[in-house]
Amino acid sequence: MVDANVLIAALLRDSTTRNLIVLGGMELHAPRYLMREVEAHWEELIARSGVPLAALRAALRTLRGYLIEHGPEEYFQRQLAPSGKPVSR
Repeated sequence: MVDANVLIAALLRDSTTRNLIVLGGMELHAPRYLMREVEAHWEELIARSGVPLAALRAALRTLRGYLIEHGPEEYFQRQLAPSGKPVSR
C-alpha cells in the first residue's frame, strides 16, 4: 500500500523510493483519493523541489502508471476481522 508520504518522496527526488516504485517489479496499491491529496499540495511541492508544475505533473502521471488504484468500495469489501477472516457487511 502506497501512501502520500511515499508518493511525494518519489515525486520530489531521484531516490530509492522512486526506484522501488518504478523498477521494483512489485504490485503497488493505493487509494484512489491519493492523487487528489498530492495535487492539493502543488505549491509546497514546487517550493521544496524547485521543479516547475508541468514537470511535477508529468512525473506524477508516470508514477501513477505503476500503481493500482482502489476506491472506497473495494476497501469495505476486503476488510478483515481480527481473526483474519473477511468482515461481512
